[in-house]
Amino acid sequence: MGGRVCNVVGSQDGTQTGEIRDGAVGVYLSRHASLTMSGVILRNCTASILAEDWSNGISGARAVLQDVRITGSGGAAVVVGRLKVEDVTIDANPGTGISAGMLGNVKAKGLTVTGNASSANCQVYGCEGTEAGSISGRDVIVRDNVGIGIHAKKLRLHKSTVLNNLVAGSPRDVITREVPRLHGVDCGISLDWQSVSPSTWNVCWLDHLL
Repeated sequence: MGGRVCNVVGSQDGTQTGEIRDGAVGVYLSRHASLTMSGVILRNCTASILAEDWSNGISGARAVLQDVRITGSGGAAVVVGRLKVEDVTIDANPGTGISAGMLGNVKAKGLTVTGNASSANCQVYGCEGTEAGSISGRDVIVRDNVGIGIHAKKLRLHKSTVLNNLVAGSPRDVITREVPRLHGVDCGISLDWQSVSPSTWNVCWLDHLL
């Protein structure tokens, strides 16, 4: 995508009737571009949504996704520094589900990230279900990823589930720099990423076991 603004509309009735599939990159965003997408499935692309300036979360490219499913991406499914999602599913991608970088932010209302990070490269280098500097949302489900569930500096979630995300067989659901602010959230393990040895935030139900 060479322009600054891109609208991709598959449907406007809550169904996913549009499809982008089998490409090296489903949608490529140039610097400072803006993408709005609704009613679309992105399937079996190497990278489904990729921003040139993905590591610039302040003024870089921005994506707004509604009623979108992303599945089967060979690498990371979504790589963009500013992301807003509503009723989005990111599943069965062998790489990271969402990567916004540690300067980026993700805002979510109805987001499911499940079954990602299963590739051999992820087992060597490590991948995440969702990674960003700041993540906030409600009705978020992050589970059954073969990597860190949520990796962020700041995290605020309401009425959400973060469970059964495993790194080398060990639970790693939430890893943050600051104490996560969780309200009505069912989660397994939360860890302080700055601690030399595993240190929990005591906000998830298995934290007392470490």
